[in-house]
Amino acid sequence: MGGKWGKWSNPTSERIDGKTIATKEYAQWSSIQHRTKGSKHYTGVVVSENFQDFDWWLSWSKQQKGFGALERSGKRWSIDKDIVGDGTIYHEDVCVYVPAEINNMMKGWGGVSNLPSGVKYKGDYYSSSCTYLGCDYYFGVSDNVKHSHGLYLKFRECCVVDIKNRYGNTVDERVYDKLMESCNPDHYDYGIFD
Repeated sequence: MGGKWGKWSNPTSERIDGKTIATKEYAQWSSIQHRTKGSKHYTGVVVSENFQDFDWWLSWSKQQKGFGALERSGKRWSIDKDIVGDGTIYHEDVCVYVPAEINNMMKGWGGVSNLPSGVKYKGDYYSSSCTYLGCDYYFGVSDNVKHSHGLYLKFRECCVVDIKNRYGNTVDERVYDKLMESCNPDHYDYGIFD
């Protein structure tokens, strides 16, 4: 039988060693539902009507690149709404499955929330740096935030190429396009720093 009270046609749990536990698919779907209904980090994020139906979501997911793929650690790839979409909705047109490396791609050390990723203000100058594959990289200092961010973006572009070479067609092509787009300094408004 399917889910709770037979609501879903796909199984939502399985018996392992005498214990009933949620299937990995149901746990992933359920996580989307719960985080959009109560987490302060997901305020304003919604789930499409189709994604609210576990059976529909599972059918869609099985057709997506990366669904069910595993990290080296054995953890499943994440479903991401931010890379292709604008981060406000879990929807079939924008969600993609990606490994943690892509999902958390190079979080910069901004230091101040209004600085671009990878840039930190050091009193008289801006420094640029990031972490990639567990290693810290420093790109230098400048009195110009655009220049410091540009150094970070050049490195980010190299990382996107590296990621594409390693993951190839196991990841939705739109992910690479969006990541490469994020390396273009013309997509950033440096407004207050000009």
